[in-house]
Amino acid sequence: QAKAAREEASRMRARAETAELATEREAIGRRRDVSAAEAQRDAVRAEAAAKGRAADAALKEVEQATQRLRVERQAVERWASEEIARLGQQKESVEGALQESVQAAGALQELLAQQHSLAEAYREHAMVCTQQLQEAAAVGPPRPAERSRDAAEQRLLAASLVVA
Repeated sequence: QAKAAREEASRMRARAETAELATEREAIGRRRDVSAAEAQRDAVRAEAAAKGRAADAALKEVEQATQRLRVERQAVERWASEEIARLGQQKESVEGALQESVQAAGALQELLAQQHSLAEAYREHAMVCTQQLQEAAAVGPPRPAERSRDAAEQRLLAASLVVA
């Protein structure tokens, strides 16, 4: 009976050791599972952090691009405003020059009309003088007093031509 008790105790000890080993193996397996889960969690966290940094970098690039576009737009708006002002001044200058040209053309046309009238008056005077010369030639040679009067008229005609 003592032997049976010893064998029973040995078997119980062996079962206990087997159960203890099985419990230890389960604990080791659980620790491995926990370690694997922690490693996976750390990998997911690292991936999320990398994606977060990439998103932050992309957001920063977008903000910088937006700022560059804002600065460029302001520069283009300033340039356009300056160009519009310059073209407005140029337009006013051209309009002023055109107005002056129109006035000068009017003055030239008036001067041309005056010259035409003067030329017509000279033509009529020349016809009168020619007629008088023809009449005088038919009458005979002029007397000395008439010669000086004709010379004075010719000098007056020449002086009025110079003035015109």
